[in-house]
Amino acid sequence: GWLHSTAPPVGLVPGMAFEAAEVVLDPGDTLLVYTDGITEAENADGAEFGEDRLRELCASMAGAPPGELARAIETRLGSHCGGAPPLDDRTLLIVHRNSHGPG
Repeated sequence: GWLHSTAPPVGLVPGMAFEAAEVVLDPGDTLLVYTDGITEAENADGAEFGEDRLRELCASMAGAPPGELARAIETRLGSHCGGAPPLDDRTLLIVHRNSHGPG
């Protein structure tokens, strides 16, 4: 599924109150949290990387370890942007719940 933000970015509005929310990660689920520097990264023609490309890449790598997914996103972003340096911060957090128990 796709979780949407419910407030402005943290630190943008001083004293902003944020609503708490919970999501349960089932075994095998991956949570991807990113800044808009990922989806708004532009190529030489001004086309953004976008949520659709990010979603398609994540879907194509379902079940991949978080490090492998992060490297694939970084590689695809670099390719999309033609190696140009980022114009905005790019932060990516990937949390994966193992599909098997301990031992």
